[in-house]
Amino acid sequence: MSLKKNKETSIKNKNPSLNLVSIIEKYYFPKDISLPTTKSSKDQNIDTNLSDYLSLLSISQKNNSLNNKINNNNIKIINTKNEIKEDTNINSININPKENMSKTNNIFAKIFRNYIVPYFTLKDLISLKHSNKMFNFLIDKKAINLCTISNTIKKIKTPELRTKIWYHYLNINEFNKDLFEKEKNKLSENYKELSKEKIEEVFYNKSLEIINLLKNNKNEELLKLYTEQKISSMKISLDFIIRDIDRTFHTNFFENENGKIGMQNILEALCTIYQNEGYCQGMNFIIGGLYYLLRNEQKCFYIFNTMINSQLYNYNKIFADNTPDYHCRKHQINYYVKKYIPEVYYHFKKKDIPFDIIYSRWILTFFANYLNLDKLDFPWTCFFVDKWKGLIKICLIFIYELKDELIKRDMEGISVLIKNDIGKEDKYHINYNNSFKLYKDKFKVKNKQLRILKEEYYIILAKKKLDITKQNIDKWAEDQKEALTEYLKQKEKIEQGSIKDIETYKNLNETANQKYLLTLQRFNTLKNYIKILKKKIDDVANIKYSYEELFSYFKKNINQILEKNNIKISYIELIETGRISELSLDEQNKIKILEEGKNSIMEKYIPIKDEYDRNNNLLIQCYETVDNLKFEIEKLEFEKNKKRQQMQDYLFIIEQKKDELIKILCEKLKLSDNFKKTNSF
Repeated sequence: MSLKKNKETSIKNKNPSLNLVSIIEKYYFPKDISLPTTKSSKDQNIDTNLSDYLSLLSISQKNNSLNNKINNNNIKIINTKNEIKEDTNINSININPKENMSKTNNIFAKIFRNYIVPYFTLKDLISLKHSNKMFNFLIDKKAINLCTISNTIKKIKTPELRTKIWYHYLNINEFNKDLFEKEKNKLSENYKELSKEKIEEVFYNKSLEIINLLKNNKNEELLKLYTEQKISSMKISLDFIIRDIDRTFHTNFFENENGKIGMQNILEALCTIYQNEGYCQGMNFIIGGLYYLLRNEQKCFYIFNTMINSQLYNYNKIFADNTPDYHCRKHQINYYVKKYIPEVYYHFKKKDIPFDIIYSRWILTFFANYLNLDKLDFPWTCFFVDKWKGLIKICLIFIYELKDELIKRDMEGISVLIKNDIGKEDKYHINYNNSFKLYKDKFKVKNKQLRILKEEYYIILAKKKLDITKQNIDKWAEDQKEALTEYLKQKEKIEQGSIKDIETYKNLNETANQKYLLTLQRFNTLKNYIKILKKKIDDVANIKYSYEELFSYFKKNINQILEKNNIKISYIELIETGRISELSLDEQNKIKILEEGKNSIMEKYIPIKDEYDRNNNLLIQCYETVDNLKFEIEKLEFEKNKKRQQMQDYLFIIEQKKDELIKILCEKLKLSDNFKKTNSF
């Protein structure tokens, strides 16, 4: 029995979603409140001091909630072996992923994870956890993440719970260990003996003390902690912060002096731990949004610090000089806009509208200068849960929701639309319930594709850098020169080695092209000659047919005279036999005249007929030649295309080699100090 329990415990611990559910559970149900079991009564109520929001669903309520969600999503689940009745105890259902797993159960689990759990409330989630056997099998990390995001849309009203969830996803407790280790000169030697919460409090207060020293020009004490350059940088940052505070937000919360002071404290405290850059515009909006949602200076301080410096989020690269990471994210978003919302993408391209009009307002202020502060928890939770994949999805959702407005406007119209706080107007209100469906189902953003797009962007960046500085290598940093020199050397080697081959391919291609063009010219000339010949044949045919009609007329009249006199021989035989005397003198004269006319027509007809026959024979020969030329043209065209394709393939291989060199150059440049500081070359 003990072995079995240990095994079950190990399986539970492997489920990453359990951690978050445990955090939510502890928030809903403090330690002094006993959690319900499957034997709990239907009427059991738990007073958590948040009874209006945090009351636990009983087992019967769970089953009803589950049925409602199935009905609302039009999902029909069929169990071919065991029908689950309404009064069945949910613990009695034996579903084991390794043992009694039928095909129907697999389908049920998939439907449950993808279409039911994401629409759970957090209370439903905890209730399901306490149904015991079902939980580990039915719930996975993706389902928990989607459930968390959907709950932000329904509004997690309490800053405390929102903070706990964000702390979990940002993994702040682990990140803070590194922070405190780096900045341990600000803490006492025995700081590790304190609780996490106490260390956080002490460190934050120490940061505020340092700011007071800075404001009071206590440089001697500051020099024990920082270099003169760092102190100077902090002073500059403080000036910018004071300047920006009054123009950040104008809501009632920030019009209150405590709101402004809290935001200023956080921004100033953060200056003490920035490693490279100081305060940047845009940070004020993000801190303001965080402070509005969490109402806790200390928590905002650690969340923003993690967001900025954690390798998983790396938001500090957005604020680096020339905002290099912003341009990289813009490249990634544009790929998906082109894929999922092409009408917007091509409208911007056609009108030559830069996407910065939209993205700069969204990304550089993390939507805080675009949406109402109450609405920030949805996009921010998406980012904290799914990282940059989540933020890109949010951008796609907003573009999709606004596409009808965007495609109607030019650059000035879009600029006015975005700057006039459309995210805060009812007219352009974002439908957040629809947004979650789009987030979950429509926009498939993969981390693998984001990495590919990131490498594409670095290649584009390196090419631009090369185009600008290839004539002046001195513009490159010292630790970049070696990589650049090696790249130029290898590139020249490839180009020199390919010159002869390219020249050979060009000659072969040109020869094949000339043969094709000459044959095509003969073909077109012959086709034009055929047109002329056909017209000539038609003209001769008309003359020929007119002579034939006259000849028939004379012959017909002669035959009528002979038939009248019952003579059945021709006019020539009539003269040769001497029977001409059988006709009257008048008839003899008529026949003579008709015969002379017939003979005259015949003399003209014969050369016309010969010309007609000759032209017809020539036309037949031309058609045969045209058919042969047509076959030859097809053959030459195939050869020409083959040579061209061979040349293109060779050039493609050369370009591939150059691209490989660019990729190698990019990897080497990423090791440079300049890239580590600015995320740019």
